[in-house]
Amino acid sequence: MPRLLLPNFTFEDQLTGRSSRETPETKRAADELAPLMALLAEPGDTVIVRDSAIPAGLPDCLNHAQFRPLSADMNGARLVPWGWSSVAAELAVSLGADKSEWPPIDVVRDVNSRRFSARFDDVAGSSDAGVPALDGGFGTLCSDRDEWRRAVSALAASGYDRWVAKPDISHAGRNRLIAVGLELNAQQRGWLDKHLQLPGGVYVEPWVRTKAECGLQFEIGRDDSIDFLGATELLNDPVGRYQGSIIRAAGEVDSRWMAAVEHGHRICREAQHAGYFGPLGIDCMMYETADGDSRLRLANDVNGRFTMGRLALQLRTLLKSGEVAAWWHNSGSSPVQSEGSPEFSLSPCVAKNVRTVRTYPQSIGCRPVRATSILYVCSGPEVLPSLLELLRPGPTN
Repeated sequence: MPRLLLPNFTFEDQLTGRSSRETPETKRAADELAPLMALLAEPGDTVIVRDSAIPAGLPDCLNHAQFRPLSADMNGARLVPWGWSSVAAELAVSLGADKSEWPPIDVVRDVNSRRFSARFDDVAGSSDAGVPALDGGFGTLCSDRDEWRRAVSALAASGYDRWVAKPDISHAGRNRLIAVGLELNAQQRGWLDKHLQLPGGVYVEPWVRTKAECGLQFEIGRDDSIDFLGATELLNDPVGRYQGSIIRAAGEVDSRWMAAVEHGHRICREAQHAGYFGPLGIDCMMYETADGDSRLRLANDVNGRFTMGRLALQLRTLLKSGEVAAWWHNSGSSPVQSEGSPEFSLSPCVAKNVRTVRTYPQSIGCRPVRATSILYVCSGPEVLPSLLELLRPGPTN
């Protein structure tokens, strides 16, 4: 049966019922991101796009899919959304799908909540061998100002003056409050009071120096199956927004993340027991404590949906044995941009050991794309650090 891939990237807003104002800029950004869902497609599948946003100039890794607006002749096709929300479920019903084909939306909402992930947001101490021992939790759920004060004061006593508060359901790197101590300005107080009144309150955690991050990808079956599909290290900007992924040959997982993989199976079992099935991504991170030690945060984000890391895994088939790649996403402001552009350049010593693969269409609705993505394939892991220095100058770990 052909599948319809739905790039509902406002999935979190759909879960909460928030209405996000769509501007021409946000609409264009979503249109340029949508074709990447073709990485999940099989021959004959269709990615649903707006009628004014048909991509052209497709690279080989995307041209096996069709790109079409929703139409009546699609009835009977199986819908595969970025994430299951009531909006996606209503569309599936209109296409003739049975409700048993997706998990209950209230379960999806719970699995994507901070209330759920907080149960598993454990920290492991550093160790040179074996699975590190657990060293306590990372953040604190707060439902009122008193709980928030206690949480922030406890962080300060442990050496963390700077902190971040996140709503119960939010997209990573968006709609959060970053502050220092207990003194807030009017805008910060407004944000905090608003979100403390919402179901689930806020999750308060220390702002730490991140050394490395990784996305773990699982598929939870409707039966008892739980499949670990692989891991891609995350390349995020200084405030935690996604910029790219590090991809290694199939089956290769750095030993640093194995404790988190084991922990991830436990999270998947709990989600499965609650009634969830489908894709599940878990982010974990190595960070530096206030006293300079290294710790592994086993699950800083749990996403009951597809993720950029899951898309990145699909590119593993382009790697040969021993190769490692960086999948780099660019809004047009980076010195290293798209293949064939005037800004595209690698130093000679790096270029001879790196090949590039374009992973974005050249135009969307007859307009040149601004958001590009390139797969930089290194001949070996020793080349990767030099490449990352060019992609994002400064410390990479």
